[in-house]
Amino acid sequence: MLEKLIENWLDSASERTYQPIFCQILSNLGYEIFISTRHTPIEFGKDIIAVDEDGIVHAFQLKGNPGKILTLNEYRKITPQLHELMNQKIHIPGKNIVSHKSYLVTNGEIEESVIQAIENQNQKNIDDGYPSRILEVKARGFLLKEAKKLEYNLWPKEVTETKTLLEILTTEGDQLFPTDKFQSLLTNIFYTKNNSTSGLKRKIHSASLLTSICTKTFSEKENHWAIVTTWTMYATTLCGFDLNSREIRKQLDFVNTIIKLNLELLVKEVVTKSPYHLSEGNPITDFAVYHWRKSLLLGVLSLFWLDTKNEENQIAKEIEEGLKEFIQQEEPVLDIWGEAAFIQTLIHIWALEDIKKSNLSSLVKDLLLKVCSQNTPSVYKQIEEVLEHQLSENLEVFQPILEDEIGKGNNSISWSSIPLFSYLVYREEKTLCQEIWKQYSKKHSNIYIPDSKNEFCRIHSKNGTNYSPHIRINERWENLTSKKYPVNSKVIPNLLIEYPLILGLWLIICPQRAIPEAINGLHLRLSNPTRSI
Repeated sequence: MLEKLIENWLDSASERTYQPIFCQILSNLGYEIFISTRHTPIEFGKDIIAVDEDGIVHAFQLKGNPGKILTLNEYRKITPQLHELMNQKIHIPGKNIVSHKSYLVTNGEIEESVIQAIENQNQKNIDDGYPSRILEVKARGFLLKEAKKLEYNLWPKEVTETKTLLEILTTEGDQLFPTDKFQSLLTNIFYTKNNSTSGLKRKIHSASLLTSICTKTFSEKENHWAIVTTWTMYATTLCGFDLNSREIRKQLDFVNTIIKLNLELLVKEVVTKSPYHLSEGNPITDFAVYHWRKSLLLGVLSLFWLDTKNEENQIAKEIEEGLKEFIQQEEPVLDIWGEAAFIQTLIHIWALEDIKKSNLSSLVKDLLLKVCSQNTPSVYKQIEEVLEHQLSENLEVFQPILEDEIGKGNNSISWSSIPLFSYLVYREEKTLCQEIWKQYSKKHSNIYIPDSKNEFCRIHSKNGTNYSPHIRINERWENLTSKKYPVNSKVIPNLLIEYPLILGLWLIICPQRAIPEAINGLHLRLSNPTRSI
């Protein structure tokens, strides 16, 4: 059945959907991936550039033709791109490239007349004195054969886990990605015996294939956030091993690129809506999730801005002004729908600080004041649970009260007050801390610290410690600053800190992991990317 799933996925995947797996296929064959482009007019016909073990450069143009045959008419339409693929010189820093091999890749079949046309053009190039300008073709059969080599036999075979996989594959693509179910599948692949170099490599190939297939329905709906969520969870799981492994670093670089591609697509979708109309579907019925969507977009796109602002990236430069305008135009969402949104708002404040070149710690204080004075659903409550509770009376559907809403004001527990206050202390904002101290010291505060780096990288940690400090009303500032959380934490993987985009996304996806060490480490890396932490 698993083999059939791969086949069905390949026969319905667009070029953007199967591109990650094709990169994995090349990696499994010993290629080093240098460029995976963003499907834009400046790509010069090259979606992927890779170098094999003999140092030969290969350039690939991917075409999505699922379940169909590439006809002669369709081939003629892409001829200009193929001409660029073969003739445009490739530049890779540190390499003197004289020539390269060119490939047309499709997940469909190819009409015989197309094969003949390609052979005729190849012969003409040879006759004209250009023997290196040869186009090779890799079609559905090649992709299917090589995809099956990516250790899919390591996928869970128990009935329960197979059911979980099928539930993900049948999830509507416009919904939130089912993180709990996906975490279960990743756990079944990675947390088994045999973590040797070869064993880990097999697990990586297996999990990457699974990850790409699980994004299928979301790719069809262009649900970029769901795709980003999926690949972030995969990358964070890899970081949890905390191994300085070349194979893991290659995967993290690869996933970082995939995530950026989808975030760029999300940016373009947002900034082209005039004037930043963030509703989806019917605006009248969209009111329930509009507030949530707005805070999420502001947090995610602010993180993307902070991570890419120093890069020499043509695509990022194209959308830079629209992204800056969107971040500046919207005020930070201080009236958050739940404590799970606090990290999104904090990152948005950071981006505003960077753009406006000013200190906006007062906004962090205001956010903390909101958390301390209101009875807000805890950091563990997701938007679906909050909405079900809020709308249950109007929909006349009974929904039990959220357990963290039992009690009022200071009697309720806050999971975000300690990270927010610790951040102000870390920035030495003594005056602001004094202004909030009375409310903060009365609030019932708590954070959960996982016992290990491995546990930090899971949505549900089985082993950890609840930390609920006793806060004295007459605490001295010197005592607070002496307790500042270090950036180097025993529970945050070093690799995760090295990839701030992945770390930031993980804190947004799993906000209960936004502990003081993680927040301070993320802020330092985003504000000073070259700094070693």
